[in-house]
Amino acid sequence: MLLDDLESSFPGLRGSGYRVTSPSDPAYNCLAWAARDGGHWWDPASESGYYWPPEIPRVLSLTTVGAVFSRSGFLPCSDPGLDPGFEKIAIYANEHDSPTHVKGS
Repeated sequence: MLLDDLESSFPGLRGSGYRVTSPSDPAYNCLAWAARDGGHWWDPASESGYYWPPEIPRVLSLTTVGAVFSRSGFLPCSDPGLDPGFEKIAIYANEHDSPTHVKGS
């Protein structure tokens, strides 16, 4: 992804001092990576080849993505800062509260 495309998709990045830490990779799936699962492509789509935890509704929403990570042992927190001894993930969403990216530490 070119930087112009990246900043168009995530306009809050402009002027923030961000840096690209790895090249775009079509095999990268942020949900799976944050869940530490390198063997599946995590997506609520019901087509063959996609993994979604069986007890979580196959809908892409903040509620379902939150449930996916709650099932993996994560708990909601109100402070985005680092806490020694805790791993945090960030769930990014668009203006319609639809998840767009998940970032693990």
